[in-house]
Amino acid sequence: FPVTIFQFHFNTGQFMDEQDKPLAPDLVKPISKLFPERLWEEAVEFIPDDGYTDEDLPAIAYVDNPSKKLKHRSIEIDPTTLAYIENPTEEEKLYAVTIWGPTIEYIEDPSEQVQLAAVKNDVESINHIKNPTERVIQYVHLLKNFSNLPSVINSYEESEICDILEYNGDMIKHIKNPT
Repeated sequence: FPVTIFQFHFNTGQFMDEQDKPLAPDLVKPISKLFPERLWEEAVEFIPDDGYTDEDLPAIAYVDNPSKKLKHRSIEIDPTTLAYIENPTEEEKLYAVTIWGPTIEYIEDPSEQVQLAAVKNDVESINHIKNPTERVIQYVHLLKNFSNLPSVINSYEESEICDILEYNGDMIKHIKNPT
C-alpha cells in the first residue's frame, strides 16, 4: 500500500512531500495529533511574505481539532487564519475582527455584534459584510455622515458614541449634557 513521506519545513510553515511540494491538509490532519503542541505553536508564527495561497496554507489548516490556545495565537498573528478554522466560535470571530475588521469577509452570516466590532475597527469593513443589519448600516452612516446624529444619538451605547466622537469630535455639540 502507498506510503506518503512528508516533512515539515519551519522556514515556510508547510508540510511538504519528498519533492518539496506542499501537501493538502486532508493528508496531514489525520496525523496532526502525533506532533507536539509546541510544534504547532511555532508553525503558526510563520506568515508568508506574499500571503496565503491555495498551496501555501497557514499551519492551523493542517491541525485536526486545534486547541483554543492554538487558534487564539493563530488569529492573533494573522486574523485571516480564521478562514481556516472549522466552526469558529463567536469569541474567535470577535477577536479576529477586533484585530482587523476586514476579516469579516471570511465569516459566514456574522452576528450583529461581530459586524459592529468589524466596522468599529475599520468602517470600510461594511463592504465585506453580505447582509449587514440595519443597526450596522445606520452606525456606519453616522460615522460617515454626521447629520443624522442628533435624532438617533440616544439609541447608541456610550462606547459607540465615544467611537463616533473619536471619528469626529465636532459631534459633541449635538449631545445634551456630555459627560
